[in-house]
Amino acid sequence: MNNYIDNESSSHKKTSRKKAHKKMRKLKLYTGIFIIFAIILCLSLSFKYFNNNSKKTVATMSTTSIASNIDSNKGNEKSNINKNIQAVKEISPSSEKEISTKSTKNNLNNNKPKNSNNSKKCSTGSVSTHNADYSVFADQAFNKDGQKVAFLTFDDGPTRNITPRILDTLKHYDVKATFFVLGQLAEQNSDLLKREYEEGHSIGNHSYTHNYKKIYSNVPNFIQEISTANTIIEKNIGNDFKTALFRFPGGSFEKSKNPFKEKLNSEGIRYIDWNVSSGDAAGQNVPVENILNNIKSTSAGKNHIVVLMHDASTKKTTADALPQIIEYLKSQGYVFKTLK
Repeated sequence: MNNYIDNESSSHKKTSRKKAHKKMRKLKLYTGIFIIFAIILCLSLSFKYFNNNSKKTVATMSTTSIASNIDSNKGNEKSNINKNIQAVKEISPSSEKEISTKSTKNNLNNNKPKNSNNSKKCSTGSVSTHNADYSVFADQAFNKDGQKVAFLTFDDGPTRNITPRILDTLKHYDVKATFFVLGQLAEQNSDLLKREYEEGHSIGNHSYTHNYKKIYSNVPNFIQEISTANTIIEKNIGNDFKTALFRFPGGSFEKSKNPFKEKLNSEGIRYIDWNVSSGDAAGQNVPVENILNNIKSTSAGKNHIVVLMHDASTKKTTADALPQIIEYLKSQGYVFKTLK
């Protein structure tokens, strides 16, 4: 009986040992798997850390390089400006105090205007330098230089239904134009006036009311119309904006307007008419085809063209025709510039 109990106990112990060994082997296996997983995780994290640090280093180097280039460009720009100022000093030392850095750059990049009064006005920064690279003084618009240049001009705006369409088209084609605005409408639609300016277009004065009887009744009334419109334009654009550019309502072709021209000359205000007409003033909805044909016929054989168009509220077909006008003039080799 005792032997039976001893044998049973011994068998039970052996079974327990086997189970213990089995559990130990499993524990070792799991421990090994865990260690391998931990090693892989550590390697992965280390790789990510190293990669991120590498990217940061490259970014830092790029930033440093960009900053260096910017500083270099600023240095070159300062040097060029200083050279321009010195050049002006050598030409006319007495006018040194009257010439700002911006106007110096403009004057050196443009030919001297024929009209001495206009020259004085130009030196006061009458137009923003934001369009200096493609703007031309009005009294130099028809100078012969061997180029084909088109000045697109729009009178009688800004208006809420037409001007935005014209601006959208100009932006699409990356073309700059000149807007001769009415003081009354500039006051009512100041946001559109600002948009014209901020998108790089040139702004000119087209009187306050466009009322012929009032404007041309006498010289004082004429000047008052211009002065009132200028005040509104300059106030709404801000940024110390000044304009010395004017277009006569109806043009300045008649001899009866000579006294008004003389007054503008004495005030240093530039004015300009046109030598190409869209014919959009002939009616409320001149067909697009007619507008385009007018442009083609009146521009034929001309190198420098000042194109008359309107962005008044009734000139829907002008806005419709503008893409075709731009494409046609480009096909004829014209480049587009603005007046100032």
